[in-house]
Amino acid sequence: MSHESLRCLVSGIQHFSPCPGHGLRTTIFFAGCPLRCFWCCNPECRLNRPVLVCNTEKCIGQSLCGHCLDSCSSSAIYSSKNAIRVARDRCVNCGECVSRCPSGALFMSSRLMSPEEIMEDVLKDKDYVMNGGGITLSGGEPMMHPQEAAALMRLAHAEGLHTAMETCGFFDLDAPHTIAALRETDLLFFSIQHSDPLAHRRGTGVDNSRILCNFERIVAEFPQLEINSRTLIVPDFNDDDTTMRNIARIVKRTGSFFHILEVFSPICQDKYAQMGLPFSYGQLALPQERLEAIVDIFQEEGLSVEIH
Repeated sequence: MSHESLRCLVSGIQHFSPCPGHGLRTTIFFAGCPLRCFWCCNPECRLNRPVLVCNTEKCIGQSLCGHCLDSCSSSAIYSSKNAIRVARDRCVNCGECVSRCPSGALFMSSRLMSPEEIMEDVLKDKDYVMNGGGITLSGGEPMMHPQEAAALMRLAHAEGLHTAMETCGFFDLDAPHTIAALRETDLLFFSIQHSDPLAHRRGTGVDNSRILCNFERIVAEFPQLEINSRTLIVPDFNDDDTTMRNIARIVKRTGSFFHILEVFSPICQDKYAQMGLPFSYGQLALPQERLEAIVDIFQEEGLSVEIH
């Protein structure tokens, strides 16, 4: 099958991305994820289908425009306080209104792209990313599209670019396309969010047995792959001493002595509002002294820690 016949939903391509990895990165956000983390920072990447997004701050108002109001056959677009709104119970995410919106207030959360089309966009930055930089596949979950991910990274390698992937770890490791994608990956960021399967299910919708099994297997079966394990610290979910110590021991069992800790920030609230989704997380901030105590736990277990 040619790369041109492969197409997957991409939520966005971020140039000069702050995502981790060697050198300057361009990050490709794949749509679709098997988890439903209540703190998810990229709700636009959750579903493996396009969803209408409405940014009212960009709307120039019905008095100046209003073209979208007449375009919706489902009567899902309406105006309030001179800005458009979306009645989510009526919207069928057809995207007809998007083509009538001159300000970009209405747009779809993702679009179909081939690996070649993605790489064409990536190569706009080739002069900057060539010196040790490359692409980072994120999402969502790139491993929901392993064949497309492998094809894209193969194209990146042909251009001399480094490849990295961020994963939640919940995928079929024995699938041929998954194996091919991992073989094309230079650096894998593997998330370990909790040590307890029931707590993991409450927070993400799935237990962690497959994730932890995949982590141990990938370390053992892909010795040439650089793997960075990491944990997003979510207050009132996984920030207790027992969970953090167990995560440190899980990492250490694989022979690794390095772990990335990420501090949660609720900056994603606007995305939820634009998609008509509730944001249920309580926005608790992690005190600095608590972060320092967690770092101490990992160091007590013999791991060095990098904080993002």
